Amino acid sequence: MDFVLSIRSSHVEENRQRKLLFPLGYAAPELLLNHLDIVDQRTDIFALGIVIWQLYAGSLPLVHPNPSVFTNLQLTHPLPEHSEISKKIYLVLFKMANKHQFKIPPNKMDQQEVNRLLVTGMDVRFDSIEEVIDAFELIAKKKFWR
Repeated sequence: MDFVLSIRSSHVEENRQRKLLFPLGYAAPELLLNHLDIVDQRTDIFALGIVIWQLYAGSLPLVHPNPSVFTNLQLTHPLPEHSEISKKIYLVLFKMANKHQFKIPPNKMDQQEVNRLLVTGMDVRFDSIEEVIDAFELIAKKKFWR
């Protein structure tokens, strides 16, 4: 699966100066806010969580025709529940797409604080795809997952 973003982690300054192109509905907050120095595998896990949510729901979450509003929704609201997604699967998707929900516009905040809040949200996500698979396997085996 390709989420159309490739970053050379050893070239942080080069990454900051490049123009980012990514699909807005699938982008994690660290991408939306151009904090490329903290992008890692959890950023891809976020996007995969959105893809799976979309497969169940039939549409992207938090979508809006105005890109500014769409971006604001992505930064300020959690992944919503949906009637087509069971509670157990939703909990896995919520963890995959976890993020800090900004109450103050990030551009009005100190960038170090924004970075800290972004990392706090990322730290709740699964660390690996293996952890995601394990969570879904527990659901499939009808075992409770938290």
